[in-house]
Amino acid sequence: MARPRADSGPRDRGRIIVTTDAKPLATAPAAAATAAPVEGPNRDDASAPDAPTTESGGQGRPPGDGTGWRRAARLLLAPILATAAVGVHWLVNVPPGGAKVSAKDQGAEKPAAKPKKPKKPAKKPGFEARPPGEVEATYLKFAEVAFGDEPVKSAWARPHQTLVNQAVAKARDAAFEGTPEEPRVSVDGVTCRTVRCQFVLRGPFAHEVDLLSDTLSKLQLGGASIWRLYTTEKISAPKPDQPKDDTYVRVTVSFMEDNMDNAKFAVPAGELGDADVPDGNDDKGDEADDEKESDGDEKESDG
Repeated sequence: MARPRADSGPRDRGRIIVTTDAKPLATAPAAAATAAPVEGPNRDDASAPDAPTTESGGQGRPPGDGTGWRRAARLLLAPILATAAVGVHWLVNVPPGGAKVSAKDQGAEKPAAKPKKPKKPAKKPGFEARPPGEVEATYLKFAEVAFGDEPVKSAWARPHQTLVNQAVAKARDAAFEGTPEEPRVSVDGVTCRTVRCQFVLRGPFAHEVDLLSDTLSKLQLGGASIWRLYTTEKISAPKPDQPKDDTYVRVTVSFMEDNMDNAKFAVPAGELGDADVPDGNDDKGDEADDEKESDGDEKESDG
């Protein structure tokens, strides 16, 4: 049976030598010769336990051997994983060429301001009026030409169609001012070309149409007529869906100048015709007069 034996030598203090009955115990010098010296930071520390030795004289693994790299791996694991996560995020979410920085982002460099282009001169509104001499020459050129054959100058035609409507409205207000009923005369088909315009006055009552046409022909600006040409012609209904019993007057005009100021159009005082507007009391007055005349005749016969 094996039994341990302690050696009291100064170098082998605390060591245990394992022997068997078949072999004699090794002497202290022999045991010291065969035993490997203990290495480590606690070699001479009597209070630290020494690593046990085996029968063959081998030494056990010293404390802490092989744990240093594990500790280092644990310390480096977190930054390695964080770096890998950032790399994956960059590959997935950042487009090629890097992230684009908006000029509105905080700290972003503002792009250099582009040089301002010089402003173009503003275009003059409407049609640029021709000199009075040119207007007269143009009128004489087309005076003998049928209105339908006169060429269309769109830049002139559009504003002067509006001017015709404004002139008709001015004449309408002057002609029917103070009448008890709203006149039923209107203007249709205003067409302008190069120097002349044409339109139709229509209404169910001939006297209203004639009164408006007469007042329109008398419009003045600064004491002179606004018209270089004013002609009228009674026609039948120009469209098949219009009432045949209405009165239709086709008017052809030419302004004295281009772009005249309609706000200053006026009819001279004393040149307005009397509007023969029918009144509901007129028939009653006629009947009363007839009755009076008949009563007078009867009284004379009685006498």
